[in-house]
Amino acid sequence: MPKTVAFGYRCDRGVATISATGAADRACAGLGDGDLLVVSLAEPHRRSGLPGEATIRVSYGSSGSVRFDGPQRSLTFAPESPEVWTRFVRGRLPALADLLTLETTAAVAENVFWIEPSDRSGHCWFIGVRFGRKEGEGLLVERAVDDDAAGELLDRYRRMDMRRYAREAYAFLTSEHGCRLPETFPLLRTDDRWVGGSRSLIVRADATRPWAFLMPVDHFARYPGYGGFSQQDHVDWLTSGRTFLQTAVDRVAIARELRDPTRVLRRSVFIINHDYPHFVSGLPQCERESLRDSLRAATELVTEVLETLQEIDCDCPEGPVSARYLINPPAECVEATLRDRQRVRYLFANFHVAQGRWVTCAPAERRPGTIDPGVFGPGTLRHLRLVHAYHCESAGDPRRPLDGPSICSRLLRAGVGRVSGSPVQEDLFDYFCSLLTLFCHEEGMWPLLWAKCLETGRDARRLVDRVSEFLQEQQYPPLCTGAFPF
Repeated sequence: MPKTVAFGYRCDRGVATISATGAADRACAGLGDGDLLVVSLAEPHRRSGLPGEATIRVSYGSSGSVRFDGPQRSLTFAPESPEVWTRFVRGRLPALADLLTLETTAAVAENVFWIEPSDRSGHCWFIGVRFGRKEGEGLLVERAVDDDAAGELLDRYRRMDMRRYAREAYAFLTSEHGCRLPETFPLLRTDDRWVGGSRSLIVRADATRPWAFLMPVDHFARYPGYGGFSQQDHVDWLTSGRTFLQTAVDRVAIARELRDPTRVLRRSVFIINHDYPHFVSGLPQCERESLRDSLRAATELVTEVLETLQEIDCDCPEGPVSARYLINPPAECVEATLRDRQRVRYLFANFHVAQGRWVTCAPAERRPGTIDPGVFGPGTLRHLRLVHAYHCESAGDPRRPLDGPSICSRLLRAGVGRVSGSPVQEDLFDYFCSLLTLFCHEEGMWPLLWAKCLETGRDARRLVDRVSEFLQEQQYPPLCTGAFPF
């Protein structure tokens, strides 16, 4: 007989969790044909336009597929086998209910790549979810992961440049010596069915599986050749214990705020650390000088754009707006910026990480400083809506995943609304590309930049051409200059 399984979200200090609210035996019994999942949403969800409650109907197909029909969309799962599905549901039903609430109830669907330890020793569950225009498709497989092969991947992480390592990591996901994900896995495929669908991806990895943290999914999304991963525009790592639903809701809210260029300029600080010695250490002299020249040129291009975005008259009561930026700032300056309740809501930065702390750049006469986000007490950074950190392992050190909370987790506990970081090191040039895209995109700050170029006599066309050329050199999409009023 069909049953109703109830779950509810609870929000504490801005962090939502989900748990069973009905009879515990019902949640442990799994999901049967015709069952209903009834999920009560928390107040922050309702403020974002979601309903107070979501009802999701479960139905089983003759082929073993499981369909979930919710208020907004449907999602059909194709488990590898009924036995694998039963064990997964019984062991991870609250997290699955959270995923299903996001995918069938939220205004925008998200693609998902989820790696979870299974209840069998040495095995992991791999869950892939991908959405087209109307419906989503999910696949659950269970695989034994060879410890020796995973250990070799960990060794390669430090010995290879990121582009070469990404190819090795992708092969680990698909090869017989790695995870052996099937060709039908949604994030490996590039079928036409995904055209017009979601291009945002949430990655959830367990801290006890270092190799899972070492999947450079952000790199997969930025470059061609990585199947369906290469068709993603946004990647969020879910490593801090937050729910799928809250991660998606926060991303949509921040994206909406960042569409207001005046607000972003007035409330943001951009930090550029470009003088770390390890950027060029170990390279032959000719390559070292070439990389230094490239870093210098890229820094000068970004700085030129930032210098142009100064004293912009936008008819605001608060007066003109200017881009605030810091080049190789000392640690005390970074800490003061984080604590600035009056002026700072968004922080964009790149940092090296050592022993769980951000490390600052330093000229020859000054020792590098460190910033430990753990010094910020609960709620002391609640004024910060977004901290976006590049070039570091802020989401956790994959070599020591259990050494304590990650930088991202500590910032979230301090009250930051959304923290974006990566478990792997990122290329500084990727950070420059993200800033230039934000400043020069036609739907971003471009109108302000264009107006300031006119006012100061700068050659806007030449500036845009240089930015587009740099983006293309880094294999990023060029700017759509056809929309610019040259």
